[in-house]
Amino acid sequence: MIEGKGLTTTAAFAITTPSTTAKLDANRKARVAFTVTNTSIQPLRGRARVVAMDTARPEWFAIDGEAERAFASNGTQQYTVQLNVPATAPAGKYTFQLKVVGVANPDEQYGESQQVAFEVPQPIKRSEPLPMWIWIVAAVVALLVLGGGGFALYKAMNPDKAKGTFAPAALTFDKQDVGTTSASKTIRLTNSGSADLRLKAASFSDGSKDFPLSNDHCSNQTIRASASCSVDIAFAPLTTGPLTTKLTFANSAGLALAVSLTGTAAYSRPGLYAGLWYPNGSGPHGESSIRITSTGGFIAVQTYCPNPPGSCFTNQGIAQFTTEPVIVLMSPATTSLSLKVDEAGNALTVFVINRDGSQSAPVAFHRLSLIKIKPSLGPLQTLNPIPTH
Repeated sequence: MIEGKGLTTTAAFAITTPSTTAKLDANRKARVAFTVTNTSIQPLRGRARVVAMDTARPEWFAIDGEAERAFASNGTQQYTVQLNVPATAPAGKYTFQLKVVGVANPDEQYGESQQVAFEVPQPIKRSEPLPMWIWIVAAVVALLVLGGGGFALYKAMNPDKAKGTFAPAALTFDKQDVGTTSASKTIRLTNSGSADLRLKAASFSDGSKDFPLSNDHCSNQTIRASASCSVDIAFAPLTTGPLTTKLTFANSAGLALAVSLTGTAAYSRPGLYAGLWYPNGSGPHGESSIRITSTGGFIAVQTYCPNPPGSCFTNQGIAQFTTEPVIVLMSPATTSLSLKVDEAGNALTVFVINRDGSQSAPVAFHRLSLIKIKPSLGPLQTLNPIPTH
């Protein structure tokens, strides 16, 4: 802490300091600033030194920078004295001062500051190292303890534990058509702990049926320490939209073992045509129904006549789905059918295109009970017999 203020002048150098008291910090160090002024009318070169007093030791003091410096006429230089008192220094009050002499004529060109006081606290006692024999005895006792019940006690306090880690930690599937199944992806569960990990059967957090498992080598298995198991997962959506669930394994260690599964499902346009369709009114030439199947991007059409058939005749055709409406050339007749399903897959519009290019009025068809048929279910099975002639 800085306290007081002093000034001493000489024939050549005047030395001032902001404080005549210095306080050592917790590390027994301090810094004291001095301003040295050349009071003569000629340039001088001066040399500074610290004078230790009251049994203070010279090695406790050091000047920052060069001790010898050039002074212009009436010029000044800033000096800083560092105090660094060793931990073993005796407690007590000490003083020091800064003196500056002219290099060319030290007897007549000089100056000194007022004395700066500081107090040294009680010396810090260094802890004495333990005798070597104590370390030897401690090592022998430790070996005896660990060689007997001590090891058992340590194991009891630090039991082996299982730890499960999935790789990858989550699976994301590309967009998949409803009713179709993606290629499988494999996850691996590794027991990175030091105890066995006993797994129960795999389950889904929300009972999902959209992610079928295969090659399941994890369910109801015991995974040894550092060993692993694997399971294949596919994406087979039953409904549209983003689907998310977690594959979980209950286990003996009570660990939260779960893998996040995510996929997006949509109806493919060809798949929306599949099913059994009935005309809202009377169909072209009296057809009572149309059965459509969709496989591998192709649409197959089979018409059925009422019973009795009247002027209706049964025919069929197949066309690759490339654009809409879908034009299907029917056989054995020489006509074609133009088909277009709505976005929801519940309404079908049909035109009959004759060989000469003319076409019938559009006929609207609906599904049985207006229930959308999922492609995965294949052709609709009805309770009513369908004529085969």
